[in-house]
Order: sequence, then structure tokens, then C-alpha cells
Amino acid sequence: YEKRRDLQYTVNYFDKDDNSVIKTAKTVENKRFKDVITSASEVVDIPGYNYDSANVESITIGTNAEANVINLYYTKRNDLSYVVNHLDKADGTLIHDPTGADNQVFASQITSANEKLEIFGYDYDSADPNVLTISADNNSNVINLYYTKKTFDYTVYYLDEDTNEEIETRVENS
Repeated sequence: YEKRRDLQYTVNYFDKDDNSVIKTAKTVENKRFKDVITSASEVVDIPGYNYDSANVESITIGTNAEANVINLYYTKRNDLSYVVNHLDKADGTLIHDPTGADNQVFASQITSANEKLEIFGYDYDSADPNVLTISADNNSNVINLYYTKKTFDYTVYYLDEDTNEEIETRVENS
């Protein structure tokens, strides 16, 4: 007799916090009866996550496919960051040093308007994007906030050079 070679096992990838599926399950076919599969050999990199644990250290392939399962658990990365650029809407120039935050959790959401600053001479206008979802790539975690220059009214007094008397008064704005 020869051992069966038509068996399979499945590896599931879950978020440890809520048991949601974070990667499509992997099914490996044509395995031999009594083969031993270790959980450690099935760990893969999943963007935004760190491997945490498994439900079993290993499985021994049997004829019951439901028992030939490894569940791997991952936690969301919490070492991510984002940057906020404060830009003049008219020409895109930076009008304030960039701000942002470190130690952000993968897939968390940042409401861009909450990142606006009071910048002298400018009014907040808009954001791109309106909501940032933290990705595994820090270079993609960027919010651009746009500001418009404030206008100010001012009065210009024109005086006679010799008498210093007011000749004309004009209200203008910038």
C-alpha cells in the first residue's frame, strides 16, 4: 500500500482583533497522508499587518479536510505615520512647515479638516483627500490642505506735499 496523495489543507489569515479575513484563504492540494505542516512555514507578509500567532503549531494531514486547517492571526501595524502639507491654493507653495503624526494604526481614518491650522494671512479652503485611510506605505499617507490668502482693506491718504493737507482718500484691498 502507498499513502494517499490526494489530500489537502487550508490556511486562513485573520485579523486577531476582530477575526475578519485579511487575505484569501490558501488551499494546498495533492498532499500526502500523515505529512506534517508547520504553521510557521505558512506565515506570509501581509501589508499593514504583523504576524501574531496561530491556532496550532502544526497539523498532520489526515483524511478529514475540516481538520486540515491552520488559522494564522495578524495584528494591524501601529508604527505608521502621515504628513499634512499646508499649501497656498493659488500656486501650491508650502505656507507652513508640514505637520502630521507618528504611531498611527493601519486602516485608521484621519479627517483631513481636523488637521487645519490657523495661519496668519490665510483662510482654510479645502483638503485632498477629505478622509485619509492610513496605508502600509508612509509615502502614500499624505493630506494636502489648501488655504487662500485673506484680503485686507486699507486706507490710502494722499497729502499735499507742501501743506500736508489731505487731497484724496481711497479705501483699497489686497
